[in-house]
Amino acid sequence: MTSTQTPSAPTALILGASGAIGSAIARVLAEDGWDLVLTHRRDSEAFSGLVAALSATSASVRTVKADLTDQAVGEVLAEAVGPSPLQGVVYASGPTIRMTHISKISPAEVRGQFEADTLGFYTAIHALIPALRKGRGALVSITSAAINRYAKKDMLSVAPKAAVEAMTRGIAAEEGRFGVRANSIGVGVIDSGLWHDLMAQGAYTEEYLNAARRAIALPRFGTAEDIAQATRFLLSPEAGWISGQLLNVDGGYAL
Repeated sequence: MTSTQTPSAPTALILGASGAIGSAIARVLAEDGWDLVLTHRRDSEAFSGLVAALSATSASVRTVKADLTDQAVGEVLAEAVGPSPLQGVVYASGPTIRMTHISKISPAEVRGQFEADTLGFYTAIHALIPALRKGRGALVSITSAAINRYAKKDMLSVAPKAAVEAMTRGIAAEEGRFGVRANSIGVGVIDSGLWHDLMAQGAYTEEYLNAARRAIALPRFGTAEDIAQATRFLLSPEAGWISGQLLNVDGGYAL
């Protein structure tokens, strides 16, 4: 007997979908027919516009208000997903950073950064592992290319993201027996999202940007779309035998 049922669309949950990278990933996954669960910390005009645009496509879109610094966020996410399997989870969240030398960063500031980024990642992903197992799904963590080539004054970003990358490799090693894959994308200098915060801080001076350009093998800065396309690949069946890897999408910065 031949079934005429249409296979259900895969479902991906994007943590930090209101940011530049998260929203770009949401758009490319919607193009590929994924159903989406999008988390955001606060309401914004940009996020409302993203949801409206995605809802106009054939994709199913659900939103979850979730603060990753809240210790109860795991329960919020588990309840939002329910018994459904997840074929993809993307961690595209992360707090704004202050670029300065390590000697000028207090232990309290480091603690706060790790709680908002690393601990937030772990709390969320720990709650979503059962759904990833059910879906034999893939996790993609958005981290930093500076894990491989340290950028001065960037410790508040690099150290928490290095811990996220290590946890992601741990998930790859331990959850592979359930068909779960886990990889990270090391983001280079891109002209989206955090770029604008750092410009406003004065951290991205013309001198800094010129030095960054000289350090990149390809003669341009990246975009959120570059990161989204790499994420699309790592979530796809074409990457079905790739797990535990850090893929730097950085124009060759980490060479």
